[in-house]
Amino acid sequence: MNFSLPRSSLLLAGVLLAVTGLCFAAASEHGNLRPPYRQLVPLQLAGGLALVDLNPRTAGPAWREVDVHAADGASSTLRVSVAHGVRAMYAFPGEEFYANVKVETSVDGQFAQDRKNVLAAMDSLTAMMKEKSAGSPRPDGLDVIEDGKGAHRGIEYHFSLLNTVHGKGMVVFFLPEQRVIITAYLLGRKPTGDGSVNETRRLQRAFVHGYIDAIAVPGPA
Repeated sequence: MNFSLPRSSLLLAGVLLAVTGLCFAAASEHGNLRPPYRQLVPLQLAGGLALVDLNPRTAGPAWREVDVHAADGASSTLRVSVAHGVRAMYAFPGEEFYANVKVETSVDGQFAQDRKNVLAAMDSLTAMMKEKSAGSPRPDGLDVIEDGKGAHRGIEYHFSLLNTVHGKGMVVFFLPEQRVIITAYLLGRKPTGDGSVNETRRLQRAFVHGYIDAIAVPGPA
């Protein structure tokens, strides 16, 4: 009797073992973070979403660049100050990365300008995506690109999300008292459950509120 596993099963097992190893490594690295980041980089989020990879920002320029594209096609580069920060990757059990999250502290005195530059880059990216999708309206009447802003438990956030089954997008959280900007890139997820856009939208919103619930100081919801 042949008990050998098919190649696809062996590959899947290898991926699961690698992700499990990343989870243990990330949890260990999490304990070495600066105190603010231990709160701002949750180990667990709603629905089983977990921290699987963690990379503190290494020595380098105290800024990063973002691109801004104008309606006439011209582009420019803006700088966002970064005193220090970390990059965190999140995944559901047994799945590929779902969210790439950058948690960054602005240089003292630069938060307001950094916020302005981040939003300018986000707005221009959203405008480009809307222009590309203008000729492909959704049959259910939903906007292909949904963008806006909100607040939950006193934390301001802005979002630009694809209303598609895979549901990629971008969410930015602002914490002015700590001079922190959290940028989350949602990388999408293979359809589960009913496989509908409504499921994707629930998942996106669960991430936004779940992340805030995990990092917010105790207080009213």
